[in-house]
Amino acid sequence: MNYRGTWSKSTSGADCVEWSAAQAGFYPTKYPWANLDNNYCRNPTGLGQPFCMTEDGSQEDCDVIQCKLFLCEDLGPPNYGHRTPLKRYYNVGDRVAYTCNVGYSLKPGAPTDVRCTDGGLWQYDKPSCSVDFKGRLEKEILDVYNAKKAPGAETEPGSKTETESKTNTTTENETKTDTLPETVSKTDTLTETDSETDTMTETEAKNDTITETESKIDSMTETATETAKRSRSVIRFNGSVEQIVDLDEKKELLIASVAIDFTWQDSRLKWEPEYYGNIRNLTVSGNSLWTPAFTLKMNADPLYRGLPKDVPVLITIDGTVTWRVETLTSTICDANPFFFPADTMECHICFSVSSAVEQTIECGIGSGTSCDVWSPPQDEGEWIRKDKVFAKEGKEACFAVHLQRVPLFHIATTVTPCAILAVLMIITFIMPIDKGDRISFGVTIQLSMVVSLVFVTDVLPVKGALPFFASLIVVCMALMGLFLLFTMYIISLHDKEGSLSPMAKTFFLHYMAKFLLLGDLTEKEAASGDGEAGLTGGKLARPERANRVAPADDVVVTDVETPAAVSVTSRQPTRLEAALEEQTSCLRKLIRMAEEQVMKNEPEVSDYTLLTQVLDRLCLVLYVISLAVAVPMTMFLGK
Repeated sequence: MNYRGTWSKSTSGADCVEWSAAQAGFYPTKYPWANLDNNYCRNPTGLGQPFCMTEDGSQEDCDVIQCKLFLCEDLGPPNYGHRTPLKRYYNVGDRVAYTCNVGYSLKPGAPTDVRCTDGGLWQYDKPSCSVDFKGRLEKEILDVYNAKKAPGAETEPGSKTETESKTNTTTENETKTDTLPETVSKTDTLTETDSETDTMTETEAKNDTITETESKIDSMTETATETAKRSRSVIRFNGSVEQIVDLDEKKELLIASVAIDFTWQDSRLKWEPEYYGNIRNLTVSGNSLWTPAFTLKMNADPLYRGLPKDVPVLITIDGTVTWRVETLTSTICDANPFFFPADTMECHICFSVSSAVEQTIECGIGSGTSCDVWSPPQDEGEWIRKDKVFAKEGKEACFAVHLQRVPLFHIATTVTPCAILAVLMIITFIMPIDKGDRISFGVTIQLSMVVSLVFVTDVLPVKGALPFFASLIVVCMALMGLFLLFTMYIISLHDKEGSLSPMAKTFFLHYMAKFLLLGDLTEKEAASGDGEAGLTGGKLARPERANRVAPADDVVVTDVETPAAVSVTSRQPTRLEAALEEQTSCLRKLIRMAEEQVMKNEPEVSDYTLLTQVLDRLCLVLYVISLAVAVPMTMFLGK
């Protein structure tokens, strides 16, 4: 933009110097055609805006109005404020920021900056500044406020209150009053003798005076007690456990996010709203006010620095202070893992004040607050959580978090496999001795139970007593080991030769076998002996065949019944019939030889073999009964 006018001030309002004096006449020498006269604003270098040189040697733009353009005229500064940048006219798109002087502020809702729009119109009207009542109120309150002194601490415990002084003064006066009549009475007695009636009257008057004095002293003492109670600050609180961040059940450590609202009265923070623009609430930084010093009990974080004090604090006109803090706490819990996987855990998050400070902690802010009442249960991962707030002994603000595990996951992954392993142990007593390795099968099941035990003890905290489920696993492993020893003894009896004594045979193979639903094993032994005797006879009984044809000296006799009569005929046997009979006879001999061979190869069933069957069944029954008894006994002894 080229300019040939006479404007000689920069945008900042500084006066321009002559071009010939600025920078030793550099510009007139280099740009002789640019009409660099006097100290007028010019644009010899072709910049976007005419400029000039100031006394400090700097180059500044000139506030020159461009021709044939829509510009916004300067609205001027706001009352009790100023604007930036300062120009006579502003181009389209320029912004002007408005700020107020100290002690003043822009009215609520007023814009802090205004933009020049098309057509030379401002986007908003010029804002205005008003007295900053909020800043004034905050300054006046905090200038005389002592943040190191607690509310109600103006009257120290060791100092005398005004009421106590009045009480002492009144007592001294009354004492003097009592002493004076007594002295006058003694003087009258020494100087003159009064009648008994006058003496009794004076004594009654004295008693009335003493009674009145005692009643006044009692009244003054009650007033002093009430004053001492009022001097003790009461801190009320309410809050909630926002979220459980982490729970380490092995270490019994709870990390939770807690939000707490503390409220107390401070008479030093009262004001009259009509003198401060009808402001009824004031928010200041917590560092500028007195706030109670709380200590987190059972803290598990060595880096914890207490409740944050740099959060905003709300003050109302009656001196009520509300301090809302949100903090992350790490506390130690008390777990009860006995009924795992349906175990519980209870955690207390308590903030306590020093017992030396005259402050009382009370639960509840407002009428709708529910203290010492459990909240509705809510899901928290594998736990069901409910919490409550309560005050403890007037010195602690506490949150109680009760956690109960949802047992479905651990029932499916831990309890059910252990139950299946305990049932599979039954196969050890059912498997035939000569058709399987019982010992290796039982040891494998025991090792599987050990894995389950290691998992349970790795999850749960170490307590004085084992959880019920872990104790039950140990008992089951002991039972399995005991019955594996019995199985090894039974295997050693299986191949033993010889026979039992008649008494042992009768007890085990007859009565005990029947009791265990095996039948009478003595009958099976007798049947086995009969079979061997039959083989020694050398002949097997065969059923006779009716209506068979037998060759006899070329004559075959056949009995045939007919409806008419019975006739006996004789004929010559054919060659085919003779060959067939010969083959049948050979086949019978072969069958008889095979049966004799099978009977010879069948092993002899001894008494000890039958005894192992009885002992196997007996171990099976005892194992099942032991498992059934182990469950209630383990729970009873564990408690």
